[in-house]
Amino acid sequence: TMEILESYGNKIRTISHKNIGESATVNRGIESAMGKYLLVLSADDPLLTAELLEIGVKILESDPTIVALYPDWKIIDEQGRTLKIVTLPEYSDEEMIGHSRCLPGPGVLFSKSAAMSIGGRREKWKYVGDYDFWLRLSRVGRIQRLPRVLAQWRQNSGSTSVSQRGQDMANNRIQVIEEFISEFKISEELSRMALGNAYYFAARLAFFDPRIKG
Repeated sequence: TMEILESYGNKIRTISHKNIGESATVNRGIESAMGKYLLVLSADDPLLTAELLEIGVKILESDPTIVALYPDWKIIDEQGRTLKIVTLPEYSDEEMIGHSRCLPGPGVLFSKSAAMSIGGRREKWKYVGDYDFWLRLSRVGRIQRLPRVLAQWRQNSGSTSVSQRGQDMANNRIQVIEEFISEFKISEELSRMALGNAYYFAARLAFFDPRIKG
């Protein structure tokens, strides 16, 4: 991969380092990026077209109160065949906080300045670094849906979200919500809903951990 990237010369900038974890790597990208708007693109999740960037940047430029824009997306298999179209709801605090649902997924365009203002991702979270990031970003500006299928996520048995389901991931789901509602002014009703759903999803994740007895 590095040989291919280096063949572009000074048209692009490449940074390579040993595995330091997803959140630390994303933070290095945020800090190094020179653009106003950023996109985190995993190696396994190819962009469909340039439309995401062309449409997304126009929307972000037209409304500075928007700090992130998330599209609908599709799940593909290891051969690139479409398995499922994921049509997301419009953003609401009830949906993302109360229902413990990470609405931004593949293909999110976001503001570099907003990301820097919250210190990027928190590297202590192994499994919920992205969810924690979007939760905190939602406190500094608006997150908005782009209602078009413009991104992809490749499903494979080795992905973290599939292969590492268990008690540690379950605990992270609870801890991130507990920390978020203690750090920010969240209504009691929304806080109770968020904790209830966090425990529910944690129980589902823990079910896959053989260390936990039936």
